[in-house]
Amino acid sequence: MNDKRRFETNSRKLILMDFDDTITDNSEADYYSFIKTKNKIKPELKEMSIEEFKKLRKSGWLAHEIIKKMINSDNNEMIEHFNNIRQEILLMDKEMQDKVRLNEGVPETLEYLKSKDLILAITTCKSNRKIVEKLLKKFGISHYFDNIFCRERNNFKDIVEIKRDIYIKALNYYKVMKEDVVVVGNLSEDLIPAREMGIKCIGVISNYSKEEDLERYGEVISDIKGLKVIL
Repeated sequence: MNDKRRFETNSRKLILMDFDDTITDNSEADYYSFIKTKNKIKPELKEMSIEEFKKLRKSGWLAHEIIKKMINSDNNEMIEHFNNIRQEILLMDKEMQDKVRLNEGVPETLEYLKSKDLILAITTCKSNRKIVEKLLKKFGISHYFDNIFCRERNNFKDIVEIKRDIYIKALNYYKVMKEDVVVVGNLSEDLIPAREMGIKCIGVISNYSKEEDLERYGEVISDIKGLKVIL
């Protein structure tokens, strides 16, 4: 029975890499996408400061929660409309795309990991796959990744639950055993569900995370280049 299961599973190791603020630094684009959307559809609303915004993101707030606070309404249609406009701005607005930066050392790290015959896949709480694809193409790193696992469009759970769903989906897709998977992320919310599932975790320190928060769930590296040492 065990031999059959091993035969049916993928023998290559799978690396699930968070996208936002792990591979990229999108903190500036993230903030201004909300502000630009507000100015487009409800300019009379009070503008949230970047300091307050970063504090909310660091606490794990998702887009719909931030929108709810900005527009001071629980109306799901209004929230969805705001977020649809924001998604369009992120996808089509060159100014927003220019604000997203590739973190230092990413291309050479991906090249190294690919040379080890590892399967690399992206995980993201974004629901719009096209935004991720466009940024990967912009940075010239699309060819390193085998797949992109996004949040389901109507999944408004917290980050831990969203990431758990994504990890389960990825394991089922690749038919890989959890012992052959590594999760890489910059937030404790990226790592908590992986740790609970028995998956090895690597935390990457970023604008939205601290070493002491990440080290409870696995190894911690100061930047993405540290993967060349650990893996």
